[in-house]
Amino acid sequence: MQESELIAALQNPVLFKRLFVTIDDLEKAAGKFPQYKKHLIDYLLNDPGEFTRLLPNNNALRSTTLLFPPFINSILNNPQVFKRLFTNKYDLWWTIEKFPQYDTILIHYILYTPGEFQRFVPNNHTLIGIMVAYPEYAETLIYYVLNNPHELTRLFATVYDLDNTFEKVPFFSRVIIDTLLKKPEEFKRLFPNNETLYFATRKLSGFIKYVMRNSEEFKRLFPDSKNFRFTAKLLSQYTEKLMDYVLNNPKEFKRLFTTLEELNETGKLFPSYADSLTQKKNSLKNLNEIKKNILLLMQARRKGPYFFKAVPNEIIAKIATFTSDASLLSEENAFKEAYSLVAQIS
Repeated sequence: MQESELIAALQNPVLFKRLFVTIDDLEKAAGKFPQYKKHLIDYLLNDPGEFTRLLPNNNALRSTTLLFPPFINSILNNPQVFKRLFTNKYDLWWTIEKFPQYDTILIHYILYTPGEFQRFVPNNHTLIGIMVAYPEYAETLIYYVLNNPHELTRLFATVYDLDNTFEKVPFFSRVIIDTLLKKPEEFKRLFPNNETLYFATRKLSGFIKYVMRNSEEFKRLFPDSKNFRFTAKLLSQYTEKLMDYVLNNPKEFKRLFTTLEELNETGKLFPSYADSLTQKKNSLKNLNEIKKNILLLMQARRKGPYFFKAVPNEIIAKIATFTSDASLLSEENAFKEAYSLVAQIS
């Protein structure tokens, strides 16, 4: 191509089409005649038809070098053209691979242009794939998702999505867990019942600890002894933690084991805890009897003769540790608990 031909082509659309059949022809002309580079760019940007003809797809865009900077700036200012030239995630990431200096501007565009992030990251599987393939952008993507309630719900639709993410990109497990535990509504959404705990086994310890620190969540996920037994058996690595929690929490113990049948069923399923469960049941039974004794003794002291009113709390606590048939309660902490109750009532 001669310079005179280039000048003529810029003034004659028919000649322009004949001389510039592909974007490569334009790229070569811009390199050979740099003084006309701006004229060639302006010609194409001012003629949408020619722009579409010479840049029919992302592959054509990526074949440019000299012309890419002005083209991409124009494309980013035209949502429809962007959609045409970036039809899928491969178009986006292949472009970033070839022109890494434009990674920030392109990623920023898809994050903050309505609908574009959803188009390029339609589901959790795609999100994970991008984070694995392009780890240098993983942090930007995951923080965007975690800080955007709609995206968090969309891309972590189920506990399966959560567990898959933990498996494929474990580096971000901690920040994901911390975010979920700070959003009770999200925790409830992902873990609607105790069975769903099983599907987050890779990082379950963090969620189990959260449940044990939150009595309302424990009650929600373990509404009865049947659900408790199911989870303690299914998640055998957490059996000890769950059993110890219940054995050391009188309120939860009484809530879960309202009948002797439930207690026995649990003891059969976890024979190593059978004795501890029985002892705990007896301990609570003794404590109830202590409470009854104390109430009677305190009422007597308030209404009885002067000498009885002077009886010290310690004596009342000792008397309260005897059963109705005059036998001493065998529970080691019986007196300690009785004395504490007397002090509260006094």
